[in-house]
Amino acid sequence: MTAFHRKEKLSLIGMYVAYYAPGGFLTPFVSVYLKYQAGFDDAAVGSISALGLLFGILGQFALGYLSDNAASKNAVLNVVYVACALSAVAVPANGSFAYTAAMLCALYFFLYPIQPLTDTIVLENCAALSGSIGGLRLTAVLSCALTSLVGGAVIGATSPSVIFFLFAVPTVLGGIPALLAPRVPGHQTGRLKKIAPTALFKIPPLMLLMAAGLFVHMTIGYYTSFFPVYYTSPAVGGSAAGYGLLNALSMLAEIPVFMTMNRILKKISIEKALAASMLLWGVRWLLIALIAHPGALVIVNLIHGISFAPFFIFAISYIDRYVGPELKASGQTLYCVFTTGFGRMVGSFAGGLLARYMTHPQMYLVSAVLCVAAGAVFYTLAKRLCPAEGTEESRPPQIRQEVRR
Repeated sequence: MTAFHRKEKLSLIGMYVAYYAPGGFLTPFVSVYLKYQAGFDDAAVGSISALGLLFGILGQFALGYLSDNAASKNAVLNVVYVACALSAVAVPANGSFAYTAAMLCALYFFLYPIQPLTDTIVLENCAALSGSIGGLRLTAVLSCALTSLVGGAVIGATSPSVIFFLFAVPTVLGGIPALLAPRVPGHQTGRLKKIAPTALFKIPPLMLLMAAGLFVHMTIGYYTSFFPVYYTSPAVGGSAAGYGLLNALSMLAEIPVFMTMNRILKKISIEKALAASMLLWGVRWLLIALIAHPGALVIVNLIHGISFAPFFIFAISYIDRYVGPELKASGQTLYCVFTTGFGRMVGSFAGGLLARYMTHPQMYLVSAVLCVAAGAVFYTLAKRLCPAEGTEESRPPQIRQEVRR
């Protein structure tokens, strides 16, 4: 690898660290802040989480479209990082429901587009550098695990509101790696006839993944919003520091998958790998439903490594395979909107409402059924709907027509 390529690869690693390391302070502990410091009940926690995700969806649509039409996707990402940091520090300034919901909505509007924007920039540069997105993400996993440990310890010694300041400081610097990374233009910039994002809905493999991902992320939305509360409740007896350890070890469990993902895909198809990861989500939820011991739940959540990691990485690669360069950012964004956005919003909101009628273990049993069903249906339909990689049929009809011209 040349010195130039080493520099470019370090900037791509830095982009992932810039997104995931601050997230280790914030994401695992937002519901802990809402429940134990702001004093909201489960229904209110679910409602705020759902509203935040709704605005995250709007942000993904708006900024995904903007980046596809911008002179530089890197520049868009820089602005988003600064806005995200400013929104975070404003959250704990007032403890009322309306203010907290409004500030978290603003935070998620800028936070949720960062992942698809980062993935798009990194994937395009990975192709040029003959790199692997899984390998690049290893450092990000380690940094996020470390910040999750630190976040849990700091919360235990101070108060949950500190997470917003711990998140904001590195986030405001998050755009620096994007400035150093190779510039990626919006591929629709300068086109005489631009391709409408609606062309994405003509790609059957993408629609299939979105449908399956929607149900899986509904269960993840419930877990993200309520598992920290459940883990630190008297029913389980865990602590904030213990949850930080659980979260850190879960992320470290992703490393073997990232190191072996290329070898995995040489042995099985990406469709089989995605289906298997959905089934493993089901196994994870089933075990959480059956076990209510803080130490045992730490071990159970190590399944995160073989459920989340392949589901996340293979989904990104799957979308990159079937979506042309003209709409790559919009394709990643559309998937995130329907899954990490709408799916998690439904899971958070429904979880808050159903908490009045069902216990946490019962909700995880339902989650297990949804994930197993999603994996089975995805694999069955993928064999008929997914064309071979690199074929003309793997591109959306409107894009094929434009390319022929």
